[in-house]
Amino acid sequence: HRSRTYVDVGAGHPVYGSNTFGLYLQGWRGVTVEPNPDHARKHRAVRPHDQLMQVGIAITNSALTYHSFTNPDYNTFDETARDRAISHGGEVLDTHTIPVRRLDRMLTDAGLNQSIDLMSVDCEGLDLDVLRSNDWLKFRPRLLLVEDLEAIDSPWQESDINKYLDGIGYRRWTLVGYTSVFLLKGE
Repeated sequence: HRSRTYVDVGAGHPVYGSNTFGLYLQGWRGVTVEPNPDHARKHRAVRPHDQLMQVGIAITNSALTYHSFTNPDYNTFDETARDRAISHGGEVLDTHTIPVRRLDRMLTDAGLNQSIDLMSVDCEGLDLDVLRSNDWLKFRPRLLLVEDLEAIDSPWQESDINKYLDGIGYRRWTLVGYTSVFLLKGE
C-alpha cells in the first residue's frame, strides 16, 4: 500500500501552526513549498522525508519581491497583504527577490507522479492565484485546505476562491479558523 501524500504550499514553520506536521508524524509524505529561508532550513532539518521546494508560487514563472516580517506569519509576496500586516503593527525586516513558479510547474519539477490526498494553500493574499496556476486535470487532490479571508468577511458562497473551486469540481465542507476545507464533489 502507498503512503498518503500531501502538498503544503506556503508551509510556514515545519511544526508550529503546520497543517501537515501531524500527518507527517503518521507516515504521510509530500512536498512542502516554503520561500522563507529560515523556515526552509528548519523543514530540511525537522522533516527530512518530505521534499522541500524553496520557491514561491504565482500565476507565472518569474520572480517576485518577498516581504519578511518580524512575525513570519505575515511574510508575503502580496503588497496588499503586506500593507494590511503593517497596519496591524507588523514590522518589515527585509525584502528579497525570490523565484516563483506556477503550481503545476513546481509539482512537475518536484517529480510528483502520484495522486495527492491533501493540498494545503496558505499564501497570504495570493491563494487564488496559486489555485489558478495549477493543472487541475493532472494534479487533483481529494481534499483542499485554503486560507480564504474573503469567506470570513462576507458570505462564503460569494468568495472568489469558493466560486473558482466550485467551478472545477470542489464543494466547501467546513471552515476552520481562516481555512476553508473543500472536498472533491462526489467524495
